Amino acid sequence: METNQIVTYLACLTILFIIGKVLAVPIKKILKLIGNSILGAILLYFINIIGQAFEFHIGINVITSIIVGILGVPGVILLIIVKLFIAWKWLMMVAKGELAKRGYTPKQFLTYFGMYPLFTNFIQLLQI
Repeated sequence: METNQIVTYLACLTILFIIGKVLAVPIKKILKLIGNSILGAILLYFINIIGQAFEFHIGINVITSIIVGILGVPGVILLIIVKLFIAWKWLMMVAKGELAKRGYTPKQFLTYFGMYPLFTNFIQLLQI
């Protein structure tokens, strides 16, 4: 082998090494994002299966996938908390009579968010 060929091979290996190092970080981040999204979708699926007993449902869509993909399992917990917070906030508005002023009934709102059976079961438990 000639000296020129050895230098060329070493230069190519060096360039491949540099390109590999530059692309390794974004690929790791992309793989982590994909892994979090898949794990989150599986968790949301199981939450939806378990939640069928209470008619509790969190949709698996682009927005929830992005949240779960970036945050991972804490993103799933965040989605559950946000859904419950929204329903609780509106129940407090019902208690103050603000929904009636806007033309909504509590049942309409809770049915829209899929929370009506959950809250009726909860209220029945409180009354027993």
